[in-house]
Amino acid sequence: TRKNSIAGLVETISQKPELSSLLLGAAAQESNNAQGNLERIYSQLVAIEMWQKMKEFLPQEVRNPKVLITPLTKIKTEHDASSMVIDLIVSKKRLNLNGAVMRFINHHDVRTIVQEILIRQDYYFESDNDTPTIIDCGANFGLGLYYYKKLYPNSRIIAFEPGKRSFKTLKHNVDIAGWKDITIHQAAVGAKESVVSFFDPEEMPMGGTLTSRLNELEYEGFSYDVNVKRLSEHITNTVDF
Repeated sequence: TRKNSIAGLVETISQKPELSSLLLGAAAQESNNAQGNLERIYSQLVAIEMWQKMKEFLPQEVRNPKVLITPLTKIKTEHDASSMVIDLIVSKKRLNLNGAVMRFINHHDVRTIVQEILIRQDYYFESDNDTPTIIDCGANFGLGLYYYKKLYPNSRIIAFEPGKRSFKTLKHNVDIAGWKDITIHQAAVGAKESVVSFFDPEEMPMGGTLTSRLNELEYEGFSYDVNVKRLSEHITNTVDF
């Protein structure tokens, strides 16, 4: 009975996004009585809302609301909600998406990046141009490129990634996906062309930096020289994003 109730809830909410927002608001305004149950129900609704937002990026096998039945019963906190949704598309060090399977380096990084790009959609922008020019400085393993190509399939993208490990993963993902009109550069971006020292933290590749801040905090990692390119040298037309 419980599983059927949750399945019905998921099905209803998945068809009516406005109902999801309504239920989230109602749960937030409930009294503090039975706070544990309230938090659990609220967190389940947050998970459903996240799943809705990501639906267009999900592979077909996890678009059916029924796949949420068992994971939802295990959710107790809002943190569990984001983990549950991301777990639907993470397998070992692969991100299984609608139209792409992408490699990544670090599980912590990928969870942060998925929330930023696919759930919150921080990179969303509108353009009257069907072939917008997009510049991505710090492309990491390429999830932003995937998002841009979903948003504007004919977009022209220029991407920079100085980290050796991240660039290798980025190149693999771009080559396998077969995206057109994407140019990637293994370089940082700066005011003048030069060669500088780059620190690549072992357990946090998305935190790679040209400064010494992480090294001073005694993060374990790798230091090596990277090329710095002037962005203006790569801009030949109007940049949309």
